Formats: sequence, structure tokens, C-alpha cells
Amino acid sequence: MHVLTHKPDFIPTGAKIETMLQTVKVTSAFISICILNVIWNSTLQIVNSNVVSVITYASKSLKMTKDIE
Repeated sequence: MHVLTHKPDFIPTGAKIETMLQTVKVTSAFISICILNVIWNSTLQIVNSNVVSVITYASKSLKMTKDIE
């Protein structure tokens, strides 16, 4: 009888720990996704600005070479 009354106490605790672990996993996954998103966006911005500057530099260089010719 004592074992029966003891088990229901134990199972919810295990379930609580399990749900807590799940919550932690989900939260950490969400946080890492957000961080990756921020890194990706800033990387894209850097790449975009570099591409723009490279394009403008290339067009200026082309104009200069045409002027020289």
C-alpha cells in the first residue's frame, strides 16, 4: 500500500523534470535560432554593402579605363 501511495508522487516529479527539460530544449533552440538569424542578417548586410562597393568600384574602374583609352 505504501508503494502505491508513493508512486504517484514520484511520477509527476519525473514528468515535471521531463517537461522542464523539453522547455529548456525548446527555449535554447529558439534562442540559438534568433542568434543565428541576427548573425545571418548582419552577414547579409555586410555582404550586400561589400557587393555594392565592389560594383561601384568596378564601374568607376571601367569608366577610368575607358577615359584612358
